[in-house]
Order: sequence, then structure tokens, then C-alpha cells
Amino acid sequence: MLKTARQLPSEPEIGQRLRALRQEKGLTLQEVARRSGISMSTISKIENDRVSPTFASLLKLAEAFEMPLTTLIGGLSPTTPPSTARIAITRREEITFARTQSYEMGALCAGLRNKRMSPFLDRVHVSATSVGDRLVRHDGEEFVYVLKGVLEIHTEHYAPIVLRAGDSAYLDSQMAHAYRSGDGSPAEMLMVWLPPDGSSGDLVSTIAAADIPPLVESPTGKSPGNKRAKKPART
Repeated sequence: MLKTARQLPSEPEIGQRLRALRQEKGLTLQEVARRSGISMSTISKIENDRVSPTFASLLKLAEAFEMPLTTLIGGLSPTTPPSTARIAITRREEITFARTQSYEMGALCAGLRNKRMSPFLDRVHVSATSVGDRLVRHDGEEFVYVLKGVLEIHTEHYAPIVLRAGDSAYLDSQMAHAYRSGDGSPAEMLMVWLPPDGSSGDLVSTIAAADIPPLVESPTGKSPGNKRAKKPART
């Protein structure tokens, strides 16, 4: 935490957060839908906690609200104080998780603004055989370190990569990708995102999220992004 920053709220619902932000900015559902490309009915369902937003939807909503993703899910008002010799600390009990269809995303050190990297503690719940979730691409680069469980990285160019606790990966975020639980049990990872050129303090608001066709397991175990893939690769 920052010594001057207020405490994060405990266990907020993402739907309530989105409605509060929309009302605070004086936006209608129609205006948010136009900005984000998400239908009004879907936004309404998200606000009323009837559906969970996907990671791609959160990125689009962050762009619509003109704020970093860490602000959207962290519940803090964006500020831009110039500072030097900065430090931020997040205690385990202070982490606030935003629930999506596939993940629980906990923004780390969210009170520190104008930072070059955006760290998250992510819990991955969806198994690798799930149908309907999509790969997503966005600007920047990201690093993941598996803390617990088995994690699969699905991409448009490579066979699924299996990582276990202690394994890590670094990838180009513009390559469409998704994270999945490799054994059906929740996986936990540290994910650090770096925006283009490492120069943007507005970490995620400039990301352009784009979906590609859902992952579907074929009888041979091939992923749709790599027809040569026959089985997950162990790194």
C-alpha cells in the first residue's frame, strides 16, 4: 500500500463497481455500449451481477471509461501525482479480486500511479477443455509465474504449453492467447503486464482487445491456432 493511499474496499462486486463508475461519469448504458462495443443488455446484466464479464470485456470497459484496468477492478480513483523514490506494498489480506468468467484478478500495488508495469495475482478456474471462451490479443508484453496448480497457455501460433508451480513464461501480448487450468483445478499465477515501449502510465486503457474463434478440442488434441499441435508441450 501507499502510505497516503486509502485502503481498498473488501470483496466488492464488479457489477456494482461498474454501475457506480458509470453513474459517477454521468454515462448512460447506451453511451457505454457505444464506447465499448458491448451490447446494452450485456452491460446491464454485468451491472446486476447476472453474468460475469470476460477479460476481453473488462479491457473494453476500461477503455470505455478511459481508465487503466487496475483502476477499474481496484476501485481507486485515478490520480497522476508526479513522484520520486516511490514504493507501494500490498498485503495478502488487502488484495481485492475482480471475478470474470475465467479468472479472479487481483490488482497488486494498485495505489501507485504512473508505473510502467501492472502486476496481478490471477486465479484461473476454467479448464483447458472449456468451450466458448476466446483467445484475446492486446498491446504490450506479459510475464507469468505459476504459484500453484497446473497452467496451460493457449496461443494462436503454438501448441498449448503446460506450466507447473515454479515455471514461468514471457510472451508478446499481441499474439492471441488465453490461460487455462491444466488439470481442472484452480491454478494461481503472478502476471505482470508491460505496455508498449514500457512508457505508458495509463497502463491498460489503450489496449485494443480482439476476440478470435473459441478454443475447441479436436479428437487429435490439436488447438485451432496450430494445426500441427498434437499434445501440450512441457517446458
